[in-house]
Amino acid sequence: SLAWLQEAVETARASGDVRGLAMAVAVIARPLHDLDRAAEAERAAEEAARLASAVDDRWLRAWSNVNGLGYLRSRTARFAEADRAFGETEALLSAPGSRPDPGMLGTARYGRAVGAWQMGAHEAAERHARASLAPLLEVGDVFMVSRSVLVLAYAAAARSAFAESARLLGLADRLRESVGVPILTIDAPRIHRLEARLTEALGPETAAEERRAGREMPLDALASGADDGFRARRA
Repeated sequence: SLAWLQEAVETARASGDVRGLAMAVAVIARPLHDLDRAAEAERAAEEAARLASAVDDRWLRAWSNVNGLGYLRSRTARFAEADRAFGETEALLSAPGSRPDPGMLGTARYGRAVGAWQMGAHEAAERHARASLAPLLEVGDVFMVSRSVLVLAYAAAARSAFAESARLLGLADRLRESVGVPILTIDAPRIHRLEARLTEALGPETAAEERRAGREMPLDALASGADDGFRARRA
């Protein structure tokens, strides 16, 4: 709860625990934003970034970027700023000697994919989404994998690869359903627009057939890049 997080912030601040404080204020930015306390959320995210830089901890800087600045910038449609935060996380975690964290790396790449898509950079969105799959699979985050696959479906439709897009949409359906998560409110309008576009481009029967076929496609092939089954139109 927010009260518990506020207590964690004050405890860390009173004890001089800089690392704990950086993590606490990064986390509290999310509920503050969701409660429309935008100014407080902004201050918390910026404080987390400053604290993480002050202790010269690469993992902590990466973590505060994903959970503080990156998240907040993305949610407030400042996608270029979010991309810088997520991009810094990717660079920090990929640097020699860095503490491995495939889940955070995959999440940062997914964040970059969403931002690129929102800015109309569809090729970059596809590149980042594909790059997110392997690390997210490594930690078993099936739901986040489903969201990256959804970005790939949008990107395929943007380059008029409609059968591929339908198959990717089917795979995203299967993955999301496998963990018992309904379509998120934020995703529903985009999915409905994509469904309408696929139906118009392929016809209702073919669009439904390709989407069903995608549900049976192997995810490992897509993650490894050996995804001819998605790209090649079936006879």
